Amino acid sequence: MDTKFSLKKMETLTEVLEIVGDIAAIISLDYKVLFENSLCKKIHGENMGKHCYKAYANQKTVCDYCPCKSVLKHNKAARREFSCLDLDGNELFKGVAKIT
Repeated sequence: MDTKFSLKKMETLTEVLEIVGDIAAIISLDYKVLFENSLCKKIHGENMGKHCYKAYANQKTVCDYCPCKSVLKHNKAARREFSCLDLDGNELFKGVAKIT
């Protein structure tokens, strides 16, 4: 794999995710946060390197309703409704996540 090409693609992706106007994060295959855009950090705090289920849902293991788990299992996009909570657990808004 061409590392320079991969790094360039990642830079482009993170630039796009920064300007989309929605919460966006990149999660690894082992459920660790690899990237968060500024809106995600503003709402959830800085969680780079932490497990997403702990950072975003305050769970000890992968969430039962995890759309990432579904994507890995079925190799197709998943969709899930969710409530976004602030750091104190107060609901900020409800939304729909599409994971690809």
